[in-house]
Amino acid sequence: MASEDNLNLPEGVNKAKLDQFIAFMQNEMDNPPKASELFIVPDKPMTPEWTSFFAKILKHFEAQCRDRPKLLKLQRRKRLTEEFRLSELEMIASATQMKFDGNEQFKLGKITKAYAYYMASLETFPMPDVMLNAAACTLDPSIANYSLAETYCTEALNLDLLVNPIKAYFRRSQARRHQQKFEEAAGDIKLALAIDPEDPKLRAEADLIEKQRTSPDVRHDADKEKPLSLSSFSDALGFRELVGHEEAYTRIPQSDAADFTKMQPPTF
Repeated sequence: MASEDNLNLPEGVNKAKLDQFIAFMQNEMDNPPKASELFIVPDKPMTPEWTSFFAKILKHFEAQCRDRPKLLKLQRRKRLTEEFRLSELEMIASATQMKFDGNEQFKLGKITKAYAYYMASLETFPMPDVMLNAAACTLDPSIANYSLAETYCTEALNLDLLVNPIKAYFRRSQARRHQQKFEEAAGDIKLALAIDPEDPKLRAEADLIEKQRTSPDVRHDADKEKPLSLSSFSDALGFRELVGHEEAYTRIPQSDAADFTKMQPPTF
């Protein structure tokens, strides 16, 4: 006869093991890993530019740790760097190559394939220009996920690594306009125009925002936003083929011995 403790459990389920698993998951939620445990800043002398660069990346990871799905991706990233013994310089180089591959697909009009590369790049190392490329993909009618495009642009701006944020403001304005967030969209395009008041694309976007804001028959793009699932991209290059395999990463000879006082971090 089943014990009283197991009366409500499916047959074959061990209550002690179930309780242990629940306790483990609860502890994970109550005490999530720290960003500094998942992203290890190289412990060596470096220029002030590198110090600032890594500090901003670490701050980005701290924000990611507060989101459970993103935290799981960071934990996976950490396991990959340990398993394949990848340095952060190699992760930067790998993410850059994935970006270049995505750019080639984007030029060919293969938006979903490009987006797969950009997502792989961002999981490898977060770079604001790739976030903006991903935003361009999610703004495309083939994907049309405007809220996600807005998130990419906001994260790119929050990284505080963009030399010129015009593209981020412009694409976030587009994303917000599609969601009928007209006041916020107008605010973004105003910030972009403050940097380059003569840019015709920016001026056209400002006019479009005003036209749609005041039009009684404004198109409801927000209602037409598509749910995003990479598995639904029938013609996309498999995302799992881009990450998690050692051959997907760029190796740099003796990268662990790199001298951060004699080189500069990437600029965007």
